[in-house]
Amino acid sequence: MQFLTSRSRNRHLAFSLFLFALAPRDAFADEEHNISLTISLPHLVLTIGELTGEVKLPVNLSVAAIAAYGRFTGLSIWEVGAQGRYYLLGDFDHGMSLGVEALYMSVGGWEDSFFGSEASGGVFVGPFIGYKIATDLGFTFDSALGIQYVTGTGQAMAFPLINANIGWSF
Repeated sequence: MQFLTSRSRNRHLAFSLFLFALAPRDAFADEEHNISLTISLPHLVLTIGELTGEVKLPVNLSVAAIAAYGRFTGLSIWEVGAQGRYYLLGDFDHGMSLGVEALYMSVGGWEDSFFGSEASGGVFVGPFIGYKIATDLGFTFDSALGIQYVTGTGQAMAFPLINANIGWSF
């Protein structure tokens, strides 16, 4: 009789690696991260992959590029965009940011979509407040809440901006 099944061993290994990634390491204490690459968890639930690459700039500033593609309920969806952030409290590795996001989204194959036609798109622009933490080894959690205003629809519309990303900083 085995003490641990293969599935149980895999869960223990994954949990141990997760704890190791979160543990502080004095050897890396002076090392600062300059780039963060993350993936959006809410988008994954909708079978859309959204990647964000953020680059640290001087004076608590950063810029990020966003790209996404996927299919949801028969719709083909893609996004491209950018963010600008200012870290009001803390810094690039551990802090609260204020920012603005501009995103172009294209939706195909949806008749009577909120964009107004079968294959169309719109620009989403709006402010957000966020918080990011990157461990010494690089594991990163990045979140943001805000509001986005949509242009290109012929009518004023607003949507919530909700980001919950995980990834790696280096």
